[in-house]
Amino acid sequence: MKQPNLFDYATSELSQDAFLCWLLAWANQKDNSPLKNMAIDFIKLMFDLHDKFFASDELKDIVIRQQYKHIDVLLELIFPTHRQYIIIEDKVHSGPHSNQLQRYMDSLQSEIKPEDDIIGIYFKTGFIFDFDIMAIKQLPSTYPYKIITRVQMLDLMEKYINDITSDIFHDYYYYLKTIDYTYQRMSSILESNLFKQNELEEVLQSREGQWILMKKIFTPLSSSEHSFYNGLNPDGSPWTQIKFLSTNEINVLPDKLFYRIDKRKGGYYLSLRQYLNYNHHHTIKKFKPKTEEHILAEKRQRLKKLRDCFKLACIQQSENEGTLTAGKVSQRGKKESEIGVFFFNEDNPLEKFYNDIPVFHEKFIKLVKREFEI
Repeated sequence: MKQPNLFDYATSELSQDAFLCWLLAWANQKDNSPLKNMAIDFIKLMFDLHDKFFASDELKDIVIRQQYKHIDVLLELIFPTHRQYIIIEDKVHSGPHSNQLQRYMDSLQSEIKPEDDIIGIYFKTGFIFDFDIMAIKQLPSTYPYKIITRVQMLDLMEKYINDITSDIFHDYYYYLKTIDYTYQRMSSILESNLFKQNELEEVLQSREGQWILMKKIFTPLSSSEHSFYNGLNPDGSPWTQIKFLSTNEINVLPDKLFYRIDKRKGGYYLSLRQYLNYNHHHTIKKFKPKTEEHILAEKRQRLKKLRDCFKLACIQQSENEGTLTAGKVSQRGKKESEIGVFFFNEDNPLEKFYNDIPVFHEKFIKLVKREFEI
């Protein structure tokens, strides 16, 4: 019978903070235990990522603080000539927000001496989204942060798993292995044509599964990582989108066009959508002297043309390669409207989405540009 795992219940970021502090505290021990060596290797990894040399034999002491100035974990490594501060921003499933990475470094700058240094680590054990990576890449060079992922931590722990007997260490290791297995299984299902429909639905009910699928379908069509984004519906279920045509400055087609993975009564689907915030003051100002009703009426006219382009793109593709089977569009929504929809079902296996969507999308874009003379 499988033994209970502490981290099946201690799943919060605070629990992960506690594990990191517990692990790093072993670096202060005088003996040469496997746990101390693991802690030293973890610190060395953080130094290596920042291209810094870690002189472990010169390390006099490590001070560990939790939630100091709202920083998850703050390390103060004391050397004979200086002090090295390491900010660890710890995440499980959430992402960076409110300029927190910059704010943490700014809050420490006034406290350190000229010879001291600060580096940052963004430690995330959940799924790494593009916006996690971009948040780090876009930071100015004066805010040096590097990412440590679940896989990197597992690789490090793997070296010591047979030598360390601590239940805490083993529980955390197998907790990370379980998370890793979940994401590997998602990728495996989305790579295979032999999965069952309920397996696909299991994947698509998560933000991560939708993200992996959206990236697999649309990465060849997108030149920008900023194109992909996701969120939650009012009931807590996820949706994932990719924007591909933002023509707000073009009066003949001021709508934003995008694809969306979501779910409704008929199941999970990929829809093509039109969006215009017709009653926003910027939109009203732009289209003066037209009234809100007039702007909305013109949006409906463009929607009809866009739906015609969708249907024609499907017809053109079916004449040559065959295409996905389109579903019935929803007539709900004013600001956001469905142009066309493909359901993930037996008639539309994943292989069709991977093969047909790039071709369909190219035809659709050409038709839209011709229809609206863009």
